[in-house]
Amino acid sequence: MINSSLTDGKVLEQSVESVANGSKYRVNNSYDKYYAPRRKEDIVAMAKQQVGKKMTYNLMVSNCEHFSTFMRYGVASSKQARESRIAHCIHMVPVFRILRLFHQMTQHFNKLLTFFSTMVKTFFNCNKMFFKTMISWASLSPVLLPFWSNETM
Repeated sequence: MINSSLTDGKVLEQSVESVANGSKYRVNNSYDKYYAPRRKEDIVAMAKQQVGKKMTYNLMVSNCEHFSTFMRYGVASSKQARESRIAHCIHMVPVFRILRLFHQMTQHFNKLLTFFSTMVKTFFNCNKMFFKTMISWASLSPVLLPFWSNETM
């Protein structure tokens, strides 16, 4: 078995009972239906060659299940790691929903920003026209002033 330190491990020869330390356990050869298992003698010989060697332990790519399936089948595989990756992806679903919502809000905000920008431009264009009109009226005021005075109303 591999010592479960964070990154570095050492292959140890231990009985299943001592590793289980009183806990219930069972031998799981569930990959037998997918891969042809090696002969028991070959598995034991290969495992004994690894005893004492330092190995990098990584829960996702190089854990004790990877080691034991490699010894038995010649293929390093870990159901625990696969399920952990799937669980991690499932936990990320709310994050993706939030990101999608943020993206949608950003699109709506950009549309509103464009709308308000157009409104402001229109307002300033109207004001320019209004002031131009006022200037035009001011130039005509000596002519029109008698018509707007209180005396004529």
